[in-house]
Amino acid sequence: MQRIEGWTRAGELRAAALVADVRVDDGDAIRAEIEHRDGHVVTVLLPYEKPRFGRAIECGDLRAGPARPRFWPVATS
Repeated sequence: MQRIEGWTRAGELRAAALVADVRVDDGDAIRAEIEHRDGHVVTVLLPYEKPRFGRAIECGDLRAGPARPRFWPVATS
């Protein structure tokens, strides 16, 4: 994270994302927190289920919602 924060301060990035495999109430999900330097920030959650046998992963409905900025400070009045 320190390297990404350095790149944002130097103006070398236009956007950044943090992606993680997380546990949610109803199972597992992939969470992506996506932030643009213009101030747009969103969290996207993709629930998934990995069968006990076999390779196919079944994905649930994609959900999105607001997120808090991590890399670019928000101007306050």
